[in-house]
Amino acid sequence: MTTPLPHARRLQSLRPTRAVLRTVHARQKDRGRIAAIDPRSGKFVVEESLVVAAQLARRLLGPGPFYFVRIGAPAVHSQHGGFGRRARRHLIEAGTP
Repeated sequence: MTTPLPHARRLQSLRPTRAVLRTVHARQKDRGRIAAIDPRSGKFVVEESLVVAAQLARRLLGPGPFYFVRIGAPAVHSQHGGFGRRARRHLIEAGTP
């Protein structure tokens, strides 16, 4: 039996306020770096990588959960590329619609 998903309100509470996100994104000197934010207190740490930011946040802010953002960007990670011509050709050859 699977466990039920957490309620949407609990998930929303793990997100920092808009004011905290604005403050983090306003730090132009740290553009491109990762911020680990404690959503309950609004405190954050900034580091070069996600792993280092998580380790420092645990050491300074206690156990998570943390909310991660790349300063000045809409996402921490992004995927480039996709389902191109080469992959479609292999699917067609395999008989997959």
